[in-house]
Amino acid sequence: IGLGAIGSICATALQDCPDCHLQVLLDESRLERYQKAGIVFNGKRYDFDYVLSSQVVAPAQLIIVATKALQLPQVLKMIEPLVGEKTIILPLLNGISAEPILADRFGWDKVLYGFYIGNASMREGNRISFDQVGKVVFGNADNRIFSQPVSAVGQLFDRARLAYQVPSDMIFAKWQKFVINVGLNQSTALLRMDTGQICESETGIQLANALAREVIPLAQAEG
Repeated sequence: IGLGAIGSICATALQDCPDCHLQVLLDESRLERYQKAGIVFNGKRYDFDYVLSSQVVAPAQLIIVATKALQLPQVLKMIEPLVGEKTIILPLLNGISAEPILADRFGWDKVLYGFYIGNASMREGNRISFDQVGKVVFGNADNRIFSQPVSAVGQLFDRARLAYQVPSDMIFAKWQKFVINVGLNQSTALLRMDTGQICESETGIQLANALAREVIPLAQAEG
């Protein structure tokens, strides 16, 4: 669910995987538009199997949530018909709150931690370009011994040739990404500069560092 900068990367890789059965869940407001225009990813048109929640007839083995965080309350309702006893839910949202929200509804036995790091795809209308730099980072809180769900998702991504990493300490990796998002995303918005310009600017670096340091007491309060 979600065909934006991150969702399109995962969806196209899984669509090109011969033994994967991919469906893209969406709401009625997007259905007609996507069915008509499709998605053009790096010059190749993709026409996915688009479905509404009301059309789901069987649980999914894996649900990848790649929407914006503000859409998560709507996502909970949309994916509920797809969640079965053995369903794995992998959120790829920025921030640190998606996993607890999903686990509160569906249980921690079904939810993995996840995020995407690297260069997201660039989108203009239905045309998307991606330079293949990036990877999905996912797993349980502690991955020193892989669980069955983590191994299963890793095997799927191997078949789909989707780059990924399973760090031993997923919570630490998640907060590392959060520090980057807090420091750089806000700086680029405030100064109207891209990341490269921020890194070449003394003012930009000072602002990014000051914002990033705000995460430290928050992380300490969270343990």
